[in-house]
Amino acid sequence: MKGETNQNALHLIKFIYLTPLLLLPFLSQAQNIYPQNHKKADSLFYWANATLKWMLPPPDTAITIAIQAYTKAIQYDTTHWSAYRNRARLYLQRSEYLKAINDLTNSLCYAPPGHTELHSMLAEAYYHTEDYKAAIIEWAISIEDLPNVESFWIGLAKSYWKLGQRQKACVYFQKAVAIDKRALEDKGFLECN
Repeated sequence: MKGETNQNALHLIKFIYLTPLLLLPFLSQAQNIYPQNHKKADSLFYWANATLKWMLPPPDTAITIAIQAYTKAIQYDTTHWSAYRNRARLYLQRSEYLKAINDLTNSLCYAPPGHTELHSMLAEAYYHTEDYKAAIIEWAISIEDLPNVESFWIGLAKSYWKLGQRQKACVYFQKAVAIDKRALEDKGFLECN
């Protein structure tokens, strides 16, 4: 009896949680009804965040739901830089690097200054698409803003290494180690003394 009650409660929670997902196809029609698109965009943005925080559906399903909600938020407000950023973060998790690059580029257009995470995420995406020169530019911007983050120096070192600039890569790797000795554990393919 107790297990059955718990199952019923779980089904009810999932129903309440997933009901907004069923409404997503109709939200574009609601755009004409609600002139306050910014409020709608924010509501969808926070709903997507909650989806990821609680992960009631399986993680991959939650990510899909969140991507759909961020997409709708962006449709309501094309300048919602946080929605672009969060959707890009999910694309990075799914190894959809070109989509992440597109969203991060849009996010940078609208974000207020000081969001270094956008540049570091963009550097990561460029690195995985093997555009090491673009990754170096973004790592350099990240380091300029936050010079004491060892993972930025490691990303810069690995990008130079991939371009065949081994000496430069080792110099930057040593800077990462100087910041945090644990960088030695994240050495990967770098062969520096």
